[in-house]
Order: sequence, then C-alpha cells, then structure tokens
Amino acid sequence: MGKSNDFGFIGDKPEQSKSTNSGKYTTHDQNVLRDDGKLAEPGNTSIIDLIVVAGGGGGGRGLAYGGGAGGGAGGFRQSLTHTIARGTTVTITVGAGGATGFNSSAGSASSWDTNGTAYESTGGGRVHAYNPGISGGSGGGGSHDGSGNCIAGGAGNAGGYSPSEGNSGGSSGAANFAGGGGGGGAGSNGSGCGTSDNGRAGGSGKEVTITGTSQFFSEGGGAGAGQNGNSGGSGRNNAGYGGFSNTAANSATANFGGGGGAGKAYSSTGGNGGSGRVMFKVAKSDKPLATTGTVSITEVGDNLVYDFTTTGTVTF
Repeated sequence: MGKSNDFGFIGDKPEQSKSTNSGKYTTHDQNVLRDDGKLAEPGNTSIIDLIVVAGGGGGGRGLAYGGGAGGGAGGFRQSLTHTIARGTTVTITVGAGGATGFNSSAGSASSWDTNGTAYESTGGGRVHAYNPGISGGSGGGGSHDGSGNCIAGGAGNAGGYSPSEGNSGGSSGAANFAGGGGGGGAGSNGSGCGTSDNGRAGGSGKEVTITGTSQFFSEGGGAGAGQNGNSGGSGRNNAGYGGFSNTAANSATANFGGGGGAGKAYSSTGGNGGSGRVMFKVAKSDKPLATTGTVSITEVGDNLVYDFTTTGTVTF
C-alpha cells in the first residue's frame, strides 16, 4: 500500500484516505513530516505567549461648544501559560473597531476559542453624548454636558478579569466650553476634568515585544477640544487624536485596538476605533499544522510568532 507525506500518524495498521494517512512510518518519514509541521504527535503544545486585543470604541462627535469624548481602548489580555492538545483546532476572532458618532459604537470582542472555552478580551467602551462614558475593555470618555460639570468616563475591565484588561475613561472638562474626557487605555485611565478647553489625552496602552520589536496596543482615544481650545487630546501611538481648531480628529490605526479620536466643538466628526488582533508564540518544534484567515509568521530565535489580523483558525 502506498503512502504520502501529506499527513502522518504512527500506528499498527496501515490505512489511507483523502484527508488522513496512518500506519507505520520510517524514522526518515517521521523526520520529513515533522520538519514540515505535518506529523500528528500525541501530547500538548505549549503556547509561550498569547495576546488577545479587542477592537477599540469609536470617538464622539463634537458637541455644541464642547469637544467630544475619546473612545475606550479594546481590552488587552496576555497569557504566558497556555497549553493546547495536539490535534485541536482553535477558532480565532478578531474584533472590529467601533464607529464614531454623537453616541458612538463600542468595539467588538476578540477571542481565542478552544472547543467552546474562550480566552476573550472585551471591546472598547463607547461615548454617549452629554452623558458619562460607557464601560468596556477600557471605558469611553465622559461627554461634556454644557453645564460646566465633570462628567465621568466609563469603567474599564468590563470582563472582570485578573489581571485587568483595561482602565476607566477620563471625565469631561469642568467648564461650559471645555473639551471632553480621554478614552481609557490598557495601561492607565484617560485624562479628565480641569477647566481647560483643550481635549484630554487618552490613557496609555501596553507595550509588547513578542516579535522582537516594540508595539503599542490598546491606547485610549484623545478627546476633542472645546470652543476655544487649541489642542486635541493625544492618542499616543496608535489610537485616534482629538480634533481642534482647523485639525480634524482621526481614527485609530487598524489592528492595534485603540480608541477613536473625538471631534472638536460644533459637531465635528470624530474617528473610528481600531480593530483588534490575536498573536501567539510557539517553539518551532510545535509548529501548527494549518491556519486560515489573514496571518503573518515571524521567526524569533527558536520560536515562531503567528499574528492574526482577521478572524481565522489554527490547527495544532
């Protein structure tokens, strides 16, 4: 009976089909399959590093006299102790960023799902015009109410995880023409309150070096400036910046989970939240058998980093 090296399994009775091959393979056959990442072996695969980033919330539009509030960052979660049984297919979901608006949209969750058990991060919190921000992975900023009050941002860590996946959004400024509150980030709360007409900065995110290069995830969106403000809130590296003067707000960078920047006063458009991401690192000897979706693979020493920027699957 012939056999191919498309799939492999060591057993007592040779069998073959279109999808799997089993039987007795020589040591050479096994080495060829193993080098190609196609040898089905018993046991577990150790995930050296797993990062799940949700989509960020949309930034708010500017309001009458007051700046809009920044969108909350998508939740950020990281595990250094994951194991997967060989032969398992994991479903990976990459959450979308939320759209801008007076009442913006929240970001969508991202997850790593093994047979119905999900390791998940929560989408970034949205903005509610003239009201407190909404909770999320990190909370949306508080929206100027036109009465000179500090309006609170939304709470972070909506998933209730430990360690926390994010932080609270900042309060709006305490003045009739003030800027909005910055969106919360995975590293810190959004900036808020005070009497300045300038937009408040979004919260800091998380810096990771899983690929050997620094990347910044889950930063809060910057708030828009009020009527007389001359600067918008910072979105730091990959979140959206708040609008001011003749400068429009911008959207967060795709696949970094940042919150959208907010529009300046007088109904200026804000920015959308950034989509999420799922990344994991394994030893080369534990190379997965197959993947679907948009994924890039980077060699880092004796390890491989798989970087999913769309929803897909991975089979170990």
